[in-house]
Amino acid sequence: MLVGTVVYVNAGTQLASLSSAKDVLSPGLLASFVALGVVPLIARKILQALKKKRAGASSPAAAAALVAALGAGLLGASDASAFDQTHAD
Repeated sequence: MLVGTVVYVNAGTQLASLSSAKDVLSPGLLASFVALGVVPLIARKILQALKKKRAGASSPAAAAALVAALGAGLLGASDASAFDQTHAD
C-alpha cells in the first residue's frame, strides 16, 4: 500500500508541475506513468510467489506427501487406540 501511495503522490506532483502541453512528454512524468502501470504488476507477482511459497508444495505429488505426513503425525499411536475405542460401533 505504501509503495502505491508514493507512486500516486509522485504522479500527482508531476502533473501539478505541468506548465505547457509539451511538458506531458517530460521524462519525470513519463516515468511516473510507467510506475503507475508497473507497480501493480510487480505487487501481483510478489503476492503470487508468496502464496506459492506459503503452500509449501511445488507439485501435486509433493502436496499429497505433505498431507500424508501431517495426517500420520496428527494420528499418533496413543490417539489411534483412543480413536478405535470411541468408534468401535
